[in-house]
Amino acid sequence: MQTQTPTPSDYFITKAGSILRLTHRNFAVWSNAIKYVFIGTNTWDIVTGVEDIPQDGDVEYKDYYKRSNKAVSLLYSSITPSIQAYVAGVVDPVEMWSMICKTMDIVQNESGSTFMRDKFHHEVFNAQDTIDQYIGRILSY
Repeated sequence: MQTQTPTPSDYFITKAGSILRLTHRNFAVWSNAIKYVFIGTNTWDIVTGVEDIPQDGDVEYKDYYKRSNKAVSLLYSSITPSIQAYVAGVVDPVEMWSMICKTMDIVQNESGSTFMRDKFHHEVFNAQDTIDQYIGRILSY
């Protein structure tokens, strides 16, 4: 199986880092990378639902919604257009994260483990690959 080298448009670039956009094939790599972008932008606890929404009128309320909107923007911008269709119109970062995980994480899908095992067993080292590329593909399983 030959893989294509990512192009610059395949990357999502932000002040907190540069990551490959989510496709139908790279959920494990993307979800780990975007987690660190969220940590770097102080939005991870919002995305995971750990941070409670402050009371309306609290000083923290405005900051929370600013970071919440940033999380939604980061999520939406870091996925490919074909996946954006799954979350179009969603403005709650917890709901968006949950929908993306439920839809794209093949390990959580019913047939995911069978699919992953099959892909792992058919993975081969290609002569044009570097060892890092090969190991990266193996680790994604």
